[in-house]
Amino acid sequence: MFLRKCGVMLASLVAAGFMISANIALSQDLDEGEVEGATLGSGAYSFAELEPGSAAGAEFPIDIPDGAALTVTVFDESNQPDRKLAVFVRDVEGMVTELNPIRSQHGTIEVNLPAAVREQATLEVLDRSGLGGRIGILLRDRATQSRPRPEPAKIEFSKGYKEAKGTLQTNGEVLFEFDAEKGQTLLIWMDSAELAAFDSILRLYFGDETTGEIVATNDDMWGSLGSLIVYRVAKSGKYTVRGAEVDGLAGNFTAAFQLFDKTAATPTRLQINGAAHAGALTSTSPLEIDSEAPRAMRFELFHMPSHLSAEELVEADEQVRIVLSSSDFDAFLEVGYYTPFGFSVVESNDDTVGDNSQIDLNPAVFLTKFGRDETEEWWQKLRIRARSSLGGSGDFQIAITKASVGPKPSR
Repeated sequence: MFLRKCGVMLASLVAAGFMISANIALSQDLDEGEVEGATLGSGAYSFAELEPGSAAGAEFPIDIPDGAALTVTVFDESNQPDRKLAVFVRDVEGMVTELNPIRSQHGTIEVNLPAAVREQATLEVLDRSGLGGRIGILLRDRATQSRPRPEPAKIEFSKGYKEAKGTLQTNGEVLFEFDAEKGQTLLIWMDSAELAAFDSILRLYFGDETTGEIVATNDDMWGSLGSLIVYRVAKSGKYTVRGAEVDGLAGNFTAAFQLFDKTAATPTRLQINGAAHAGALTSTSPLEIDSEAPRAMRFELFHMPSHLSAEELVEADEQVRIVLSSSDFDAFLEVGYYTPFGFSVVESNDDTVGDNSQIDLNPAVFLTKFGRDETEEWWQKLRIRARSSLGGSGDFQIAITKASVGPKPSR
C-alpha cells in the first residue's frame, strides 16, 4: 500500500469537538519531541514527514462529530511548490473516495469532506510528485467559522524592512497586507520572545486570504517553533499574510517583513599582496538567507587572484591569508564554491581579531584530498564572500596575501 501511517498527537476542534486520533508509535520518522498536535483557531492541525518516492503518502485517522461540515487543507512545509497532492477519504466500510479540490496551487490542496462521511474515517494524503518532505494538514468545521475577520494591518516598508508587534487572542489570528513587485525576494518571520511554547504558523496569499492564491506556508523554521517564509515574488500586486498560533494560545508576538530587489552576484577579482580592496554592503548588494536566524544577509563576492596556482603555493610552502575588516559591522568571511544547490562553504571565520575575520587557506589540503589535476580545477572555482554575521551594512576592506605554512606536508 502506498500510504504510511502517520503518528499525530491528540488535537481537537474547539467548537465542534473534532478529534485526530493519537498514534505516536506508528511512525519511526517522527521523533516524539517534534510531533505537535494542536488547535489552530477553530481547526485541528498536524503534520507528517513523507519519504521521497514515486508513491509517498500518509494516513490520518479522524473522528467526525455529528453536524460537522469539514474542510481539509493539506499544504507543503518544505518549500517545494511543485508538489502535487491528492486527498482521499476511507470510511468505516473501507470505501475509498478521491476528493475534488476546491483549491489546488503551489503545493497546497483544499477539499470539502462529503456530508455522507460520518463518524470514524481515515484521510489519506498522496504526494503524486514523490518529492518527500514535510506536509501539514488542517481541518476546520465550516459550521463554526463565524468569528469576524480581523482588520488587516497595512505594511509600509522603510528601506525594505518593517517590524510589527501585537497580541493574539485565544484561537485568534492576525492579517497583514502589502504590495510587492515581481522579481523581489520576500522574507516573513513570526515568533514570540515571551512565550517559549508559542508555535506560530504563517500563510502567504496573492490577493486576500479568502479568495486569493496560496503561494507559501510555513510552520517551525529550522526546528524552532517560529515560522519563516522566503518567497520570490512571481506576480506584482497585493499580498496578504495570515499568522496564528498552532495551539490557539494567546500571547504577544513579533512579526518581521523584509523585501529585497533581486541582485545578481558578480564576483570581483582580488589582487595578491596588493592594497586592500575597499567595498561596501548596501541595499544593492546580493542577498543570502541566513540558515540559523530569521534574517536575510547582504554579501559581496570575490574571485581568487589570477595566476595564483595552488601547486606553486604548495611547492613554495605557502598559503593564502584572507582578511576582512570593517568599522561599520561585524565582519564574517567565507570561502567556498557554487553548486546547483547553492553556495558550499569550505572555510569560514568570524571575529579572529575583534570584529574582523581571517582565513588561512592551505592548498596542500586540496592536494591531499583531490590529487594534482583536480586540485587546480577546484582552486580556481573557489569564491570569497564578505558579509556581516549580524546582517549589518557599511564599508569594509578585504585583502589577500601569501603566508608561510611551516614544514611541508608529506606527499
